[in-house]
Amino acid sequence: MKKISFTLLTFFLVFSQAWAQKQTVTFNYERSSFNMDQPLPAEEHFYMSGEIIPEVSMVEVVLMPGKDRSDKVLYRNLWKRSSQNSSESFLLPVNYNLRGGSEYDLVINYYRMVTDEEIQEMKVALFQTLDTYVAQSLHLQQRRMRMLRNVPAMMEDMHTLVNTSFSHYRNHNNIRFEGFSDIVQDKLKLVIKQNSGSKQEDQTDSFLSEEINNLIHTEVDRFLDSEFSVLSDSRMINNYPTEKVKSALVLHVGYGGAFINDKVEGLNTASSGMAGITLPLGKQAFAPLLMSNTAIIAGFYFQDFENDLGIRATGPIVGRPLYAGIGYKLYEFIRISGGVTVLQNELDDTPATTNPIVIDDGIYFRPFIGISADISFRAEFFR
Repeated sequence: MKKISFTLLTFFLVFSQAWAQKQTVTFNYERSSFNMDQPLPAEEHFYMSGEIIPEVSMVEVVLMPGKDRSDKVLYRNLWKRSSQNSSESFLLPVNYNLRGGSEYDLVINYYRMVTDEEIQEMKVALFQTLDTYVAQSLHLQQRRMRMLRNVPAMMEDMHTLVNTSFSHYRNHNNIRFEGFSDIVQDKLKLVIKQNSGSKQEDQTDSFLSEEINNLIHTEVDRFLDSEFSVLSDSRMINNYPTEKVKSALVLHVGYGGAFINDKVEGLNTASSGMAGITLPLGKQAFAPLLMSNTAIIAGFYFQDFENDLGIRATGPIVGRPLYAGIGYKLYEFIRISGGVTVLQNELDDTPATTNPIVIDDGIYFRPFIGISADISFRAEFFR
C-alpha cells in the first residue's frame, strides 16, 4: 500500500511540473506573424517574445476582438526593461485564454525613453494649454469675473487635457494621472463665491487666475516627477487566427477505497487502483472556477474487494467493482473524488460460515473516496 501511494505521488508531481509549463510564441516584426505564420495558442496562457533594438524601453501588447467586431480591449500587458537588462528581446506573459478557431486583432507598441529636454518641452506646452483653458473659463465681463463652465465640468475637462497630452506616453512607475485634487476644486468654487455679483479690480482677477494656475502646475509637476517612455513604433495585426481546438476525451487513473460492507462490525474498507472517464462540467479556460474544477467521473477498480467475512465483491458488466461520483480538481490535473461504488457479491466463493448474516448476490452500492490524475486526449473524431 505504501509503495503504491509513493508511486502515485511521484507520478502526480512529475506530470504536474510538465503541465505547468507555458509555451512561448515569437513575434516576427517584418512578417507581422507569430512562430512563422503559425496560429496563436488557444484556451491556455502563453508567453510572447520578440526582437527589439537597444533603445526600446517598453513593449506593450494589446488584444482586441477580430473581424471588426469591436474596438474593445480584451487584454493588455506591458514589458519594461530594467536598468540591468541590455538584451535584444522581450518576453511577457499573455494571461488571457483565446478561443479556439477564432481571430483576434493585436497591437504591439514599442516605446523609448523620454529625455529631460523632451519632458520640459512637453511640460511647457501642457501648462500653456491649461492656462488658456482656465483663462477662457474664468471670463471677465464688464469688470466682473464669471465662470462659463461649472466646476465639475472644468475638473473633467482639465483631466482630459492632461490624459490626452500623455496618450502616447507610459509612466515607468505605473502611475496614472487620476485628476486634479480637491484643493483645485475648492479654489475654483471659492472664485465663484467671492466674485458672484461683485465687481473686482483687474489686479485681483489676475491674482486669482494666477493662484489657480500655480496649483494646477504644481500637481502636474508632481505627476511628471518620474521616468516616462514615449511611443516610437507600433505594429497592428488584424484578424490573426488561433489554433483549432479539438474536443478532448479526458480519462483518469488513480487510487480509491470503498466501505464495502456495513453489516460487519467495525470499519470494513477495501482499496484498489482505478481508472475511468472524466466529464468536466465546464471548460477551464472560460467557465467559472467551481464549474471548471468539477467533473462527473465513472470507471472501474483494477481488483475485486473482499470483506472481513472473506466474501469477494466484484461488479456487474465488466466483472470488476464500478464507481461513479463527483471529482474536484485540487491542483492542475489532480482530482479528489467521492461517490458510490457498485458491487455484487460472488457467492460461489463464499466460505462456509456459521455467521447468521444473510448474504445475497444482488447489486448494492457503497460510498467511496479517491484521488486521481486526469489525462486528456485530443483528436478530430472526438468532436
